[in-house]
Amino acid sequence: MKNKKLLALVLAVVLILSLLAACGSSDAGKDDKTTTPVSQDVAEESPHVPAGDPEAMAIIAEIIHDGDATKITGAAFDEYFDTTAAEGIAALLAEGKVYVNGVKIPAADTDTIDYQVNGVSSLYKTSSGWGFNVHKTTSADNLSFEEARLGFYETITTVRGHKTIIYGDVSTGLINKIDSSSYDVGRATEIIYYNESITFNRGDFELETNRIRPDVNNIVFHSSRFDENLAFGDFVLFYYSPDGWVAEKAVPMVGTLGKTESGNFILNAGQADEYEMIESNVSRYNLINCNRPTQFYTSYVALGLTEIPVTMWCTPTGHPIGFTYGDKTSAKEALRIAIEHATAAKEGVVVSEDGSGVAAGTKWIAQADLDTYDEAISAAQAAYNNNSTAVQEFDDAIYQLSLALGEGGEKPTGFIGAQGEGA
Repeated sequence: MKNKKLLALVLAVVLILSLLAACGSSDAGKDDKTTTPVSQDVAEESPHVPAGDPEAMAIIAEIIHDGDATKITGAAFDEYFDTTAAEGIAALLAEGKVYVNGVKIPAADTDTIDYQVNGVSSLYKTSSGWGFNVHKTTSADNLSFEEARLGFYETITTVRGHKTIIYGDVSTGLINKIDSSSYDVGRATEIIYYNESITFNRGDFELETNRIRPDVNNIVFHSSRFDENLAFGDFVLFYYSPDGWVAEKAVPMVGTLGKTESGNFILNAGQADEYEMIESNVSRYNLINCNRPTQFYTSYVALGLTEIPVTMWCTPTGHPIGFTYGDKTSAKEALRIAIEHATAAKEGVVVSEDGSGVAAGTKWIAQADLDTYDEAISAAQAAYNNNSTAVQEFDDAIYQLSLALGEGGEKPTGFIGAQGEGA
């Protein structure tokens, strides 16, 4: 029987009370003073002192976000409160005990007019009221402060690939603090070291949305907050913490790709070490299209590369955020196979301006369309032949070639879409 390991598909609520009972006096989380990016003000500490030992900050539970199933106000989390989770979270927000990346969500509407997550206005005041933005979810801007704040935090806890940690006093079970993660994603196409400062460039990219997002090329990391394992070509998870910007290497997994009928990715499909994984929906604003999961997989299949092992980059929760063809040698070999496949697609296709005289069942294409396709193949070949081609440029060359090849269906595109069939 296949040894299928379903990663990060279910709510992971890990109770470790017995293991952490001895850690009730841990120093973790004592210092709640936070700083914030750009113009966001720092909220003052709530004067409320929680019941139990206020210094006891053990981890009561870790929640891996998995869509609406892990919305923190859901009934599944009522067990952590004397009342409902919805009422409990609202109370914690009002007491200033809820954080994102260690940065406190404002406890009152006088604390700030612009709460930012990773440099993006995420809870903000407008001329008509309050609104919030979490990646691709943007609310109305005429909400009350309490409505917008709760909607913002509820949405944060549904973003697949993040997690929420609940801290509290293990002796009483009372919650002292909740902290949720929120990542942005980039790829290190260049890493620049200057004294104790480090920047990484993410190269050219296409906008995922029209919303204003942080440009990673303008972000400077202190060396102490830049993962020493990060290397050229790696995927980077970065976020703004109380101490400044932090960069961590995404989790790489290598294998061939497949998909289930429901659209989940399978690493090493049909093998003993097969893994089924649900794609993350963390922000991929700083990723070029060729490395995004859907675009990558489409070209991977279209160009006959399904036997080629690739690198699946994941969040720490095991949710894929993007793919690459590996190191330079592997990526170049993938491009070679892609060119062969794209060239073979021309076999049996004849040139005709209108299809007249073309035998029934024979594919035909106009000369201009064939020329366009040949130019795309030549461009891919030039990238293959150039010893200076970087690893990410091989990835992009494969993707561009797949766009030129195109696909069929109701709205056919590219070389495939330009073809007719003889009558």
